[in-house]
This record gives sequence, structure tokens and C-alpha cells, in this order.
Amino acid sequence: MKLFHTVTGRRLRVAGAGALVLAATACGGAASGDTGSGDTLTVAVPTLGTMDFAPATSEGDNEKFLMMLGDNLVGADPGTGEIVPELAESWTLSPDGLVWTFTLRPDVQFHDGWGTVTADDVMFSWGEWISEESLHPNADQYRRAVGGTIAGFRVIDDLTFELHAQEPVTELLRLVCSCNPGMTVFPREYYEQEGEAADDHPIGTGPWQFVSASPGDELVFERFDEYWGTVPEAQRLVMKEVPDDSARLLQVQSGAVQMAQLSGSLVGEAEAAGVAIMTIPDIANAWVELGGSYWGEPELDAGSPWIQADEPEKGLAIREALSLAIDRELILEEVLSGYGQLTTAPLFQFPGNPGLADESLGYPEYDPDLARRKLAEGGYPDGFEVTMPIYSVDIDTAAMTEAIAGMWEEIGINVTRKPTEEGLQRDLEMEYATQGLAYVRLTGPNPEMVRYVKGLGPFAIITHPLITEAYEAITAEPDEAARSAVYRGVSAALRENEIALTLMTGDMLFAASDDIESWTPMPSINAINRLETVTFAD
Repeated sequence: MKLFHTVTGRRLRVAGAGALVLAATACGGAASGDTGSGDTLTVAVPTLGTMDFAPATSEGDNEKFLMMLGDNLVGADPGTGEIVPELAESWTLSPDGLVWTFTLRPDVQFHDGWGTVTADDVMFSWGEWISEESLHPNADQYRRAVGGTIAGFRVIDDLTFELHAQEPVTELLRLVCSCNPGMTVFPREYYEQEGEAADDHPIGTGPWQFVSASPGDELVFERFDEYWGTVPEAQRLVMKEVPDDSARLLQVQSGAVQMAQLSGSLVGEAEAAGVAIMTIPDIANAWVELGGSYWGEPELDAGSPWIQADEPEKGLAIREALSLAIDRELILEEVLSGYGQLTTAPLFQFPGNPGLADESLGYPEYDPDLARRKLAEGGYPDGFEVTMPIYSVDIDTAAMTEAIAGMWEEIGINVTRKPTEEGLQRDLEMEYATQGLAYVRLTGPNPEMVRYVKGLGPFAIITHPLITEAYEAITAEPDEAARSAVYRGVSAALRENEIALTLMTGDMLFAASDDIESWTPMPSINAINRLETVTFAD
């Protein structure tokens, strides 16, 4: 018997203690394939990445798939988002915020008989993530956590280690959490003994152990029966690369695969066919970045209509006009098919994180007539020109951008659409060259305020003295509740001043065959995860 959970819009949510189980929305449904019956779980995704599994240089999609076979120091409760033990069973932070002490879970086995996890293995993994060749997005913060070099990592005994920083890194737990593709722990002995060959056959501690990889085709894993946590029901996991959105859905319908990542544009087709839709809720907070918003920095686009540094009240009126013109409820329903939630502030606010959410702010207003009056207040009664880069990442940001472009045109803005790719847009951000652009940007559920402070990472997405002040406050604050209050405060200020335009969260969607009974993914991770929790229908 399948369980049915609460629907918000058309979203089917995680409820209570756990299992996310979604039902076909019409008669018929997807075929049950020969791949089921608790033997093999086959999942189709758009890409399997480059299959570079080297600890230092694995990034992006590669890093997400490493999550299948590895564990992090800490995890998060799927229902509450609270940090919980994973490889580390306990941890403390010194009163000055400079020393983290971790105690590891004993007797955690590595795959293929490579021993148990020790503090020395964590030290090896940390060294890989902070090496000069590291491509990990959090490498700079991992370096800061050990004072810049691996010398700040001190092994106390087999199960205990300390991290000595020169300045507080109070949010470290979110950076070493499986709720954020972070530091997977690898066995030192294996990687040092096997050398580069180890990069082609990664070893970890997770519920799935690596079998084989065929670039552009498939990744194959087997169940790890000695896993310390939830052991998968399926004996084998096969991840198939199927770039075409329609082809993935057809494979579910034919029974060739049991699960497939689903494009939002195909929700209606899947529903009409009676295919069950599963979600990873709230994988990203979408907001509109107004280019050149480098407040307090030389790169600030001072003459932009939405800044007007010499007449800041006019710049605010333009930002308010752009926000008022956006019908967020329509975008959520028609573009994301109801799979998401409206948010009350940009950047740092996430409905799935109670510490960050502030519902008292209310949702942004939609009022195109007032938007036109605000344009006049801002000195642009006939509108102005803006270029909107259009690309998709994780959720359908291209369609969201297209919708917003049309809404802005309705109030007199002259929009030039510019199809591009995420990587090209990221290059512009790294060069602080976003002047004149406006586009939909996604923020992950882990706040990482450091990404908005120039000089503390590869680049700052946007900057503002409000964020810099808040960052200084949280780095000196060891209490998580107090840090959350700082986040809520800066979110309210960003919303009030429309520094970035609030939109909504979006879900990652999956089509599922009748073979699948339930799945308990971790919300707010923009990667397929926790496939060890998949159960099969009788």
C-alpha cells in the first residue's frame, strides 16, 4: 500500500518522520520494469559529469556522485535540517571560536577491506581538499579552518582531531555536512598505495561501493553490507546518463529505469500519463541579481538605473518597480508547476531552515501599476534597457527569466534576452563584470555569507556593507541561534532595500515507476541523494 503525503500546490512533501512517497496523478502510471524487485535500482539523470573522482579535483556533478559512496563528518536531519552526527559522533568549539574538536564514530569500515576510519584519514582528506589544485568550492573556508595550512590539523588520537584556525570559522559544521556536497572522507593508505589508479576507483565509507564507470553512459555501484547506517534495499545501483529530458521520462514509462530526473516542462505530460512525481524539496533559493551591485566596492555600477549612487532614493524606487512587476505566484504555478515555495527574502532565507526563515516579512507584492509609478519616481517614466542572460541550472531558471522579462516589458522596460551558459555567466561574476545585466541566481540552503564578502573567496556574487557587517558578527558568534538571528536581520534589510529581488525556492523533480514504494531524500540538496532509503513496492 502506498502512502500519500501533504500537497502544497502540486508539490508532494516530506511529512512526519520520513518516507517521501508519491502517487501517480492519473490512471495508468509507469510500467514496472525488470530492473526492480529489490535487486537493481536504475536511475536516469541528465549528466554523470566527467567522472573525475580524484579527491582534490572532483567538483560539480562528480562531487555529487561521490556522495553516493562516501560520508561527511556530520549530516542533517531530513525533517528538521538540524546538524546530526555522521562520521563524527561529537564535536565542540572553543569559546574563542578558533579550535574545533571532533570525535569520530568508532569502527566505521572503508569499502573493499581498507580498514576503519581514523583521524589520520580525515587529515589526509582535508589536505586534498585544501591543496593548490583543489577545485572544491569550499576550499578557501577549509583552509581558514586550519589556519591556512594542514599544520593546523592536529591528530590527538585515532578517533580525535582538532582544527586550529587563526580567525573564527563558526559555520564550519554546515561546510562539512552531507547536507552540502562537502568533505567526503577517504582512506589515506589506499590513495597513497594505489596512486593515480585510486582516482579511477574511489573508496569511501558510504552505503554504496564503486563498481565501474563508463563516461557518458553509466555509473555502477553495489550495496555495502557493512555500512554503519541505513543499508540499501537494492543490491545494485545503476546511474544512467540520458541527456534528453523526454527520453528520460519515456524510459520510466517503458520500465527501462525506475527513476529519472524530470524537467519541469514535462510535469504536465508525466501527470497525464499517470507517472508518479517525486521531489527533493527546496534545492535552491531563486532571486534576481541586479548586475553591478557591488555596494561599497570600486566595481559598483554607480550610474545604473537601479543604483543611481548620487540619488540613491531614485535607485531604490527603480528596484522597487522591478520587484513590484514580478508575479511570483504565476511563475511558481505556471513555470515550476507548483513545485517550490515563495520566499520572504533573498539570498539567506530558506523555508526548510527554521532558523533562517522569517515569515513575518510577508511575501513581496505584485502591483504593475505601482511599478510604473515607481519607474517615474526613479527618473525613468519610459523605462530603460536591460540585458537578461538566460540559462538553466538545477531548476528551470531559463523559463523563470523569460517570464520575468515579459513582466518587465509590460511596465515599459526594454529587455534584451541573451542565451548563455552557467559557466560563461560565472566567468563574468568572477571578473565583477555584471554591469547592465539582470538574471535569476540560485543560492543553496547553506547560507555561506562568505560568498558575498569580497576577498574571502574566489569572488563575491554581490556585496553590500550590510552583509559585511553581518559576516563580521557571525564569525565572532559561536552560538548558532544567535547567528541565525543575524541572518534573519540581514535578510530583512536586504528585502527592505531590494538589494536583490526575492523570488522563491524550487524543487528537483523525479519521475518514478510503480516499482518504487518510497524514498526519503534530504531536502535542500541540489543533487540526487539518499538512494539507500529507496524501498520497492511489493
